[in-house]
Amino acid sequence: MGISIAGSVSAFLRYDLIGTGHLPRCALYPILLLLLLGPLLKKTRRIQRFNRTELLFIYATILVMTGIPGQQFATYLYLGMIGPIYHATPQNQYAERFHHWIPDWLVPSKDPHSETIAWMFEGMPEDKGFFDIPWGDWLLPLAAWVPFCLTLYFVTLCIAALLRRQWTERERLLFPLARVPVEIVDGSIGGDLMRNRILWMAFLVPFTVYLINGLQKYFPQMFSVNLYPSTRHLFSERPWYVLNWIPMNYYFCMIGISYMLTTEVGFSFWFFYVFERLQRMLRISSGLHTDWAVFQFQNIGGMVVLGLFYLWVGRRHWASIARKALGRGEEVDDSDEPMSYRFAFFGSILGVIALSAWCKAAGIAVYLSLSLFLFYFLLIVILTRIVSEAGIFVWWAPINPEEFVIRAIGSSNIAPSNIPMLSMVGWNLQDVATCVMPQALNAYRIASELKINRKAFSAILMVALFVSVMSCHIPCIYVTYRHAVPNLGWWTRGAPRACAFKIDGYLRLSHDLDKENLLHMTEGAALTLFLLFMRQRFIWWPFHPLGYIASISIGRYWWSILIGWSAKVMITKLGGIKAWRRYYPAALGLVIGNCVILFTWLLFHFIKPIQGVLVIE
Repeated sequence: MGISIAGSVSAFLRYDLIGTGHLPRCALYPILLLLLLGPLLKKTRRIQRFNRTELLFIYATILVMTGIPGQQFATYLYLGMIGPIYHATPQNQYAERFHHWIPDWLVPSKDPHSETIAWMFEGMPEDKGFFDIPWGDWLLPLAAWVPFCLTLYFVTLCIAALLRRQWTERERLLFPLARVPVEIVDGSIGGDLMRNRILWMAFLVPFTVYLINGLQKYFPQMFSVNLYPSTRHLFSERPWYVLNWIPMNYYFCMIGISYMLTTEVGFSFWFFYVFERLQRMLRISSGLHTDWAVFQFQNIGGMVVLGLFYLWVGRRHWASIARKALGRGEEVDDSDEPMSYRFAFFGSILGVIALSAWCKAAGIAVYLSLSLFLFYFLLIVILTRIVSEAGIFVWWAPINPEEFVIRAIGSSNIAPSNIPMLSMVGWNLQDVATCVMPQALNAYRIASELKINRKAFSAILMVALFVSVMSCHIPCIYVTYRHAVPNLGWWTRGAPRACAFKIDGYLRLSHDLDKENLLHMTEGAALTLFLLFMRQRFIWWPFHPLGYIASISIGRYWWSILIGWSAKVMITKLGGIKAWRRYYPAALGLVIGNCVILFTWLLFHFIKPIQGVLVIE
């Protein structure tokens, strides 16, 4: 609850996200703190030192909650409700164009001049206090939206439970991010890790750099370290100008994780970013356009192929689950699973039906909502595969779910009355930076190493999500009324207008999946098929299809991945696997140092704030 409350305030006021990414600092930091305090707790008689199971249980539980006060829930829901209302003016005619298609029970008010809406953007009068906030106007829309969000998370956990055995035991994915807390806890309890000099030398690198950069925010006369250089404006001629402004960011956490990955995976994730740039150059040389849509739809085509491939690879597993759920044929032992297969199977189906019924009540045609959720869950399954197999952070999807549905069906074939609510639902589905599914799979992977009841553990995760969601309401609404949207963080300032602009754009402009988009999807599908074929046939094949699928989503990380991969290749070639293992603590040191200093600055910034984000990572 404390994470949700403090995280909501930080996210709204300064966009300090305590749970960002798929190895969130707010989950790892408590474990490190408890390990540090362990020797002190051991000396006391009343307080026992936390054991391995307890520490990893704490991490896994917090892990699933981390996105709720930020990018997975809070920063979208409340501002998405009020944005289309407040930003309606006589000039843009939002009210006349689509307000009547938004049900009254899904927004706190439809009057942009009402206290409920205007105070959020213009500030409350100084003589007004906590109890003067129009809480009552928020009760009905929250009572409608919260069940939708909780059902979405429930379906996500069910699908994660169905995927667990196939990915963990049959395909034996690495789950690199789940290994990080396990390595830290096991190494710390054993005592060898925390006495390793290589770890502490690596720890000091991010700690020192971010300490300097944080102090510079408070004392501008100090120097700072530029962690986000780029190639800048090197070329002006065609096609070389494509190489301008390539980011060369230093993310210490990603450097450490990339060292832990297999050589094939690490290579693929930086190579395909370079491949995309080279493809842009080739297209420009050939007189073809190189806008975002080209690579966007190539990635979508590849995603569809990968989704079908994973269905085919796990076909026996999915068939056994269906037979178990329907009570036909062979018995499958699911006693050690996070959920019984029958519960997860029917929970997924009934959950999607409930989500579609909710959308129908909100004014969205059933075929549109089913298409939306089908594509959304395909999207996050592929995202989860990237996180589970490669450990790479993914910050955005190639396309928002509702945009793909509108394009695939054709905006001219969709009744305009569907668009506003389809956009508002899609608005709450678009961020994948802290998606629940990869966090849940990592939590299930950690739980598989613990001697705990996994079904009870899964129930605890559901309760944790519920508590986290409910804990966001008061701090998010209070902070917005108390400070007003223009005084919030950079994202929360722009989110309300962006939601309104998105609805208007879908209504005014044509969004169809034209022949050129289909061609690019076919290109991406064909290349992904080729990569899968070669990877299945030749063990030496160095290109992983997940690297291609993520190529437009990891531009901020490619340079750090290259550094971590290069370090592993050089160390392995010079000293073999023993040398790689010897310097493995350095990778953990970068991760730990990055976590400790950034979360410490976040806590300090909470107590002594400055304008804007203290440390952007």
